Amino acid sequence: MKRDQQGMAVVMALLLVALAASASALMLWQQHLWFRQVEVEQTRAQVREVTRAGISWATAVLQYNRMTSPVVYPGQLWAQPMPETEAQGVKVSGVLSDMQGRFNLNALGTREGVRDPLRIAQFLRLLAQLHLPSSLNTALLEHMQLRIGDVNQEDDGLPAVQAHWLERMEMLRWVNGFTPDVIARLEPYVTVLPPGVNRINVNTAPVPLLKALMPEVDSALLEAQARQRPVNYFLNVADFINRLHPDETRGRVRDWAATDSVWFGLESRVRQGRVVLATRALMKVDPGEGGARLIWRQDGVGALPRQEKHDDNP
Repeated sequence: MKRDQQGMAVVMALLLVALAASASALMLWQQHLWFRQVEVEQTRAQVREVTRAGISWATAVLQYNRMTSPVVYPGQLWAQPMPETEAQGVKVSGVLSDMQGRFNLNALGTREGVRDPLRIAQFLRLLAQLHLPSSLNTALLEHMQLRIGDVNQEDDGLPAVQAHWLERMEMLRWVNGFTPDVIARLEPYVTVLPPGVNRINVNTAPVPLLKALMPEVDSALLEAQARQRPVNYFLNVADFINRLHPDETRGRVRDWAATDSVWFGLESRVRQGRVVLATRALMKVDPGEGGARLIWRQDGVGALPRQEKHDDNP
């Protein structure tokens, strides 16, 4: 009996030692986890600060460009992508894009919500250039609820349905036929800007878009002129017309062409350790004063991004 009691005491002592060791290990693990969480939060804060600095850099570049040149073309500083650069363990990369070198989907209608035949024809030709079905145009017009003609009211006297303007490219996912693959094929050539922004910068527009805008111009001539734009850019719309000789639509070119831009997109990526922050932003340069400002920003671009909106004014 005495030996049994001694054995039980030894077992209990071992259990207590094991329990104490487990408790100590748990406390150490929790303390390590807490330190890791603090470290990650600090890293995230540093990454966010670097991202803000990147946006400030983009703003300064756009301001400088506006003050030094009335023309926007791909040979300028803003068009040079920032390769991934590392400083004190933080890797940063970014690129600015001229959003007015793309087709604004909201330009399919006027500010009053009426369908614009010129822009609709251009978009249909762009779809054909990209080997996409013309039914996408119909689906988009119906989704945006753009009216035909200049009728402001229905026959019953009730106000006409207001146009459903797009606010982000992501909203195309709600339109019938606009699958992720379709949107990916369209994205280099189209954008979403406020209604009424219907000028396209011929100095930065990609060749397939230029072909859709000017189908009567020889493709080889368009491609040759496009390759020269980083140095031999178009000074103004008249210069563009004189070089390309669009005889059939010479008058209409002035309705959509431009050689300057005020809307720019920024895509940046900041990495520190395992923390990565991808950011997409829309920026606008004020034509008069030349100052640039942030319109909206998306962090964590992808599914359900956090959106930080700064300005709704076009």
